[in-house]
Amino acid sequence: MNSPLEISRWLLIISFCAAPGLRAATLELEPTADVTFLYSSTPPVRQNLLNGGAAPIGASLHSGGIDRGSCSLLRFDVGKIPVGARVKKATLILTPVYSYAAAVYEGQERLSVYQLAAENAGWVEGTGESLREPETDPITVPGANGLYLNMESHTDDTTHEGVRWLSGGHIGLMDFTENEVASYPLSEMGLTKEQTMEISLPPSLIENWQKNRDLAKAGIVLWMNSDARQVPESKFAIFQSRESPQPPVLVLEY
Repeated sequence: MNSPLEISRWLLIISFCAAPGLRAATLELEPTADVTFLYSSTPPVRQNLLNGGAAPIGASLHSGGIDRGSCSLLRFDVGKIPVGARVKKATLILTPVYSYAAAVYEGQERLSVYQLAAENAGWVEGTGESLREPETDPITVPGANGLYLNMESHTDDTTHEGVRWLSGGHIGLMDFTENEVASYPLSEMGLTKEQTMEISLPPSLIENWQKNRDLAKAGIVLWMNSDARQVPESKFAIFQSRESPQPPVLVLEY
């Protein structure tokens, strides 16, 4: 038979676990918006959307200098986090659309995560469609001098206003609040199609979103970094978007 002291201990443990404010919980959030677009610091400068709507998201470096490629923005609704909850762990889960062996990233490329500055919170996802007529006035492939539509600011069928990024004509380091908040070593891990990958995010990132909803609305940026100053071949990391069967998921433990 258990002694009174042992019984008291068990009652204390039970009451501790049953207390609503003390129980650990997990919340899974899918993006409320995600978008991928091209960037370049050399003419023709583009901050123009490459993929919108149901198209994949991701990051890439295009052949030549490391200042040309694509990046993605993701936004999550932190309003679903219970009031007063303190996030202890945050994990971003992405599902690759294609497989890339680690050896492909010979420039020690990594997938970086940044916080987008609150002043850039006005971006919208867009539909992935263009006002250009593809048969008579086609949009050319990346690298050509074609005019791309700024679909990240496509608000409706008639309004297509460009986004004025903090750094001017194209997104740049000034548009991030600080250095990368997290990263994934592509050159060590590679990517396997439909096999989820995880990036641990600092809980402080989510806390900042809870305190400043403009930061939450701005969201995070997926960007590819490389140790190589020149990239002889384009590098890609492409993932399923929020409209896909395996959308990005932000898992919060609190």
